[in-house]
Parts: sequence; C-alpha cells; structure tokens
Amino acid sequence: MKPETVVRQLTARKVTMSNTAALIDNMIQIRRLSDPEIPAALDLAWKVFSEYESPDYSAEGTEEFRKCLRDEEYLYGIDYYGAFESSNLIGLIGIRSILEHICFFFVDGQYHRKGIGTKMFNHLLENYKGNIITVNSSPYGLGFYQKLGFVSTEEEKTINGIRFTPMIYRRKTRMKDYIAYCGLDCETCEAHIATVNNDNDLRIKVAKEWSVLNGVEITPEMINCVGCRIEGAKTPFCDSLCPIRQCGLSKGYDTCGDCSKMHGCEKLEMITGNNAEALERIKNFK
Repeated sequence: MKPETVVRQLTARKVTMSNTAALIDNMIQIRRLSDPEIPAALDLAWKVFSEYESPDYSAEGTEEFRKCLRDEEYLYGIDYYGAFESSNLIGLIGIRSILEHICFFFVDGQYHRKGIGTKMFNHLLENYKGNIITVNSSPYGLGFYQKLGFVSTEEEKTINGIRFTPMIYRRKTRMKDYIAYCGLDCETCEAHIATVNNDNDLRIKVAKEWSVLNGVEITPEMINCVGCRIEGAKTPFCDSLCPIRQCGLSKGYDTCGDCSKMHGCEKLEMITGNNAEALERIKNFK
C-alpha cells in the first residue's frame, strides 16, 4: 500500500471518529436530577460497579458499597447530575456540595471511552466554582481521574473492604486570589491546607487550637475552607461571622485596600496592627 494511501485512510478515520464524537456530544444532555430520578441513578451505579469495579473488591467491599446505596444517612447532602441520551440515563455524578467531594461517578459500560465522563466532569466544574474537588478513586477509575487532572494525595487504602485512593483536583488559581480581604495569606492557613489535602488529623489539630483560642467549641467538621475570596467551602467564621469579609463583600471590594477608610479602621487594624505583611499585601494588591 502506498504511503499516501495510508495517510488518506488514517485521515478519513480521524475525521469519522471526530464526527462521531461530535454527534455523541450533541446527543448527550447533562442536568441535575430530580428526587424521583435518584433511585434509578443509584441502580445504574450498582450496575456499573458490579460489572467493572466489584472484581477488584473483596465480598466485604462489594457488600459495603451496596449498603451505601441504601443508607439514607450516607446519601444525605449529595447533589446528583445525570447524563441522558434522549430519555435514557447513561451516567451520573453525585457530589457533596459543601465539601465538594465526589461520592459517585459512573457511566454505563456501553458508553465508556466516548467522552461522556469527561463531559459530565466539565459540567460539574461549571456548577462548582471552588478551587478543589476531591474523590476516593476505585482501582478501576484511577487512570480516568488522572486524565481529568486529579492527583493522588495518599497511597491506596482499604476500609471495610473498599479499596480507594484519595485524590484531589485543583483549579489553576492566581496567587493573589488567596489574599484575604484583610491581607492574610489564605494559602498558608492550616484550615486551607487541611482542606486541599483532605487531612483529617490536621483538621483535628486546628479545631482544638482554635477552640482554645476563641473560647468556643470548634469541631473538625468545621475546618473546611478553600480561601476567603475563593468560591467554595468556608469555615463558619469565614463564611458569615468575619466582620472584615462581610464588609468587603457588601461593598464589592477586592480587598480592604480598595476602601478609602482603610486607615483608622479598627476591624482591619486588629489584623494589620500585628502583621505588617498583611498590610503590604493589600496596599500592593493591584
């Protein structure tokens, strides 16, 4: 076969594959599931798990996963999105919106390797603006998550027969986005570090220290924060109690450096009075 013939055939094949991918992409619709649609989504999760993931698990692990699908306490707080071909549900993502943690991610086997999972994840990114998303990947899904941009944060674990690798996806974020309204560097905050690394030991440590420092009970579950000015999880204090953040939000400022009343502000001076670097950050923010 002549080289030019091979090139023409390969080119035609690429065009056909590209057209097929575009056709599939146009046929697939992704949307949030209503409550009555959730049982069918969980049935799909079980079907795909049984066929592709269960072989990597012990009998204990398979039974543990099956129980999770019917455990109302475990399922509480999960938002579900489905991929549909016409009216047929062919994929789902379940995510805990507060922690931005993917609990379920399954695509019907006959639609594997057709870009459905990637399209679903991109849809998820459009709806969740935080900088991190975490997942505990099964052995079967590890390569797929790596292609999406997830990286492992720990070695594989096994709990109750469930094998998983903790992973995290980080959006590209400008360094200055981590600067809080008051000038503190959120990227160095231990609550932020515990969140992005899903480090429960650090959450416990921070909760104890902050409880003593503030004279109130702070639990490890409260230690989830991606950053003061970044969309996503916040500690209760950062979310609604910090007077500096609330002031900056209400006035539409990037930082306190935008405010003509910055000098002499008692709230701000509680931070910058003991932290010259914070003051310099907001002065030089632009």
